[in-house]
Amino acid sequence: GMVWAKKAIEAFARGVQRSRGRLESGVRVAKVLRDKGRVTALKDSKGGFWRAEHFVFCSGAWTREVLADYGIPVTITRQECLYLRPPRNQGRYRPTHFPVFSFGAKGVHGFPVHVHGFLKVGFHRPGAVSRAPAIPLVPDRKFEPAARRFLKEFVPDLADFTEMEGRAHYYTRTADGDFLLDRLPGVENAWLAAAFAGDGPMFAPLVGQTLSQLVSGEKPAVNLHRFRVDRLRLKIKR
Repeated sequence: GMVWAKKAIEAFARGVQRSRGRLESGVRVAKVLRDKGRVTALKDSKGGFWRAEHFVFCSGAWTREVLADYGIPVTITRQECLYLRPPRNQGRYRPTHFPVFSFGAKGVHGFPVHVHGFLKVGFHRPGAVSRAPAIPLVPDRKFEPAARRFLKEFVPDLADFTEMEGRAHYYTRTADGDFLLDRLPGVENAWLAAAFAGDGPMFAPLVGQTLSQLVSGEKPAVNLHRFRVDRLRLKIKR
């Protein structure tokens, strides 16, 4: 199956609002303020302060920037994909006839026709390493020919597409490939969920449940040992 990331995120956002949560867009965290073993506030880029009893950081490709004082060693990779309209036999590529696919040997995955008649082909293997997320979010010029070569070999009916839109996005990874889902070292009221390498929307319900259990002091339903932060070599600024 497949998860439509945009629709999933919108659904989670509506859930937050129904629970009287507050959502703010366009706000950049400039500094995490700590005192006596606790995170006390977040300072934003406009000079405002955000205070709370508990803090959960799910900052994706901005994890290194937001938590710079922790020196969390995650790698940011630039990933690329194409949305293309099948040039013929479009009905053949709808979800009832064409599967979600992942070709591990080639590092390619894709979805059937699902957005305005377009089908997705993307590279899931680690892309080019980036120091930080950057714009514009468009693929490298070499990506389209590479996608065509893959399609020509495995789905030749699609290889001569003419209508397409290319996109780039960012994955955050750890050296061992496992997630980070743990309390931030040295503080009692802050937690981290990061390094999902593109799989965040698929695991979001379980991750959200686990974080709520951690924050409320309950025992998580899953064993989090392999996701602990201290398995990595941190460079914490005191």
